[in-house]
Amino acid sequence: SRIRDLLRLFIEGLTEKADYKQVSTAQWKVLMEAEDYILGHLDGDVSVKKLTMVTGVARSVLQRICKQFKHKGIHHWVIDLRMKEAARLLMTTDLQISQISVQVSSGTISGFSAAFTKYFKEGPKKYRENKSRKRHFDTDDFDSPNNNPD
Repeated sequence: SRIRDLLRLFIEGLTEKADYKQVSTAQWKVLMEAEDYILGHLDGDVSVKKLTMVTGVARSVLQRICKQFKHKGIHHWVIDLRMKEAARLLMTTDLQISQISVQVSSGTISGFSAAFTKYFKEGPKKYRENKSRKRHFDTDDFDSPNNNPD
């Protein structure tokens, strides 16, 4: 539905960067078809050629739509989605890093770790440890202005 699609864009933080009143229904459909395919195939073939086959548009059209609404090329968009999913899995599961690598990458574990480190400026293990520590800290019961009975 249109509401689901708008919510997805809001969550990704894209509402700050683009004027979605200018999005045509056809462009929106292409964008959502491509994103759905990418998210469903993070562990496999997410080539530009495959995305053009899935969406039924020429490479140049897909590239233009991606640049216009994602503010990056297709390849970088795929990397973003892979890294965000890896980060989500690191934070919400106890899966081993090698298992996460298999789910979000078609390459090697070392290649995944290098890409993750480049993207987040720290390796997957350190990322999980730091975020886990922060999450624990954030959920501790500290006196805060909102919890003060005074």
